[in-house]
Amino acid sequence: MVNEGLKFSLTLILGEGTCQMEKIVHEMNKELKDRIFPFWSKLKDEENGGFYGYVDYDLNIDNKALKGSILNSRILWFFSAFYCLDKEKKST
Repeated sequence: MVNEGLKFSLTLILGEGTCQMEKIVHEMNKELKDRIFPFWSKLKDEENGGFYGYVDYDLNIDNKALKGSILNSRILWFFSAFYCLDKEKKST
């Protein structure tokens, strides 16, 4: 099922009648649910709250790194936007 908000946004970008729009929307939703959401979910700091402040290129978390308010607010914005797109409550 295609998210109508995402479909509308792509229609504005790609134009009306684009044959591949449904495919692009499906691929974007799959990428969001299967890769992006799980990545950010793993950065949640269960012990101290918030999200970890640093992850290196090998995806090793530095749990002693400072937690910036801008980083944490951007991650929270991502989860809010994801919920609005997905309309399913996810418990993480």
